[in-house]
Amino acid sequence: DNEILVFQANTLVANVVERLNLDMSYKHRIGLRKLELYTYSPIQVRFLETSKTQAVSLEATPLNEGEVRLANFETKDFEKQEDLVVQLNDTVETVMGKIIVSPTLYYGEDFYGKKIEVNKFKRKAITNYYQSKLQVALASKNATLINLSIQDESRIRAEDFINTLIAIYNEDAINDKNEMARTTSNFINDRLIIIEKELGGVDTQIEKFKRENKLTDIQSEAGIFLQESSVYSKEALGLEGQRTLAGYIKEYLTNPAKKTDLIPANTGINDSGIEGQIKEYNEILLKRDRLIANSSEKNPVVMDLNNALNAMRQTVIRSVDNYILSLDIQIRNIVDREKQTTKRIEAVPSQQKYVTTVARQQKIKEELYLYLLNKREENELTLAITQSNARIIDSARGSDIPVAPKTMMILLGACMLG
Repeated sequence: DNEILVFQANTLVANVVERLNLDMSYKHRIGLRKLELYTYSPIQVRFLETSKTQAVSLEATPLNEGEVRLANFETKDFEKQEDLVVQLNDTVETVMGKIIVSPTLYYGEDFYGKKIEVNKFKRKAITNYYQSKLQVALASKNATLINLSIQDESRIRAEDFINTLIAIYNEDAINDKNEMARTTSNFINDRLIIIEKELGGVDTQIEKFKRENKLTDIQSEAGIFLQESSVYSKEALGLEGQRTLAGYIKEYLTNPAKKTDLIPANTGINDSGIEGQIKEYNEILLKRDRLIANSSEKNPVVMDLNNALNAMRQTVIRSVDNYILSLDIQIRNIVDREKQTTKRIEAVPSQQKYVTTVARQQKIKEELYLYLLNKREENELTLAITQSNARIIDSARGSDIPVAPKTMMILLGACMLG
């Protein structure tokens, strides 16, 4: 039901109208009826100074390979205009403002002397018209297929409308998915900048200490310490990296400026529960934003989703807090083990211990930096392979037989009238 409402949304239809220039109409009289030329029009008229809220019309008659007569200028906003004979592709001053008449591939002798009725409709009015004509329905009660149909005086225009409607719908869906990936990408990039600065500071700190204390091969001098603390280093790298990532997420969640934004997902936290909560929150937030685009903040469904989002965000914050608490406990346990090891290496000079501590910080930041770089690459791949929401089973196909007016009804009425 949500997707049916999305297909019928005024914003989506307006995008189709703009992309196909459906506010422009070119008609040619054949007998008693007017034929919509659509893309087969021999000319294209551009009104350079009329707004989307103005409706204007005129008649254009191709005279020869270089000239067109413009007549019957009609609009409520301007004075009457005398007939004009203009050159193709020239900019012409009229009471409607500047106009350019350009030939198309169909311009030729077949249209010389034949009047073409050119109408420019108000953008909002033509959007509402197509929105009212569009029919969207489920193929069956239990199906996930949607039937789209529209009646129009031009079969080709109707087909283009349906195909373009689906194309823009898929583009919007892909943009929604990519927005989540872009939020994550921005989050990772911000953290990479911070870590780059911190790594530069650690390198400078080690260089200064070695220079002041005239130290050379620190690893050889502190070999015993590194061997006995190898277990700590392996566990600490992972735990402290996770603690830093969790802290970044907590900072993002509690930032008032990010309250209405998507929460970065797939950042590398080793807690599937938190990642699942974030994914569910982002999906509901995107659904809420689509509903707001087609209604308002006061929509009861939107208000219910807002309440659900607030509760879910608090749940995510509590989960992250619990995760941070668990990591802190594990880190403290490892620190206690390190203290026991430190007692056995009291003979190690203080310079060696200092450099080892700083080097360990550097290693942690390097591991985290490389990890985030890999995550950024994964996120870029996600952006590159994002698939659309809808798959087209049958492309739009118009009927070769007119659906209106009913020929037999007209003949019957004519016979009854004599």
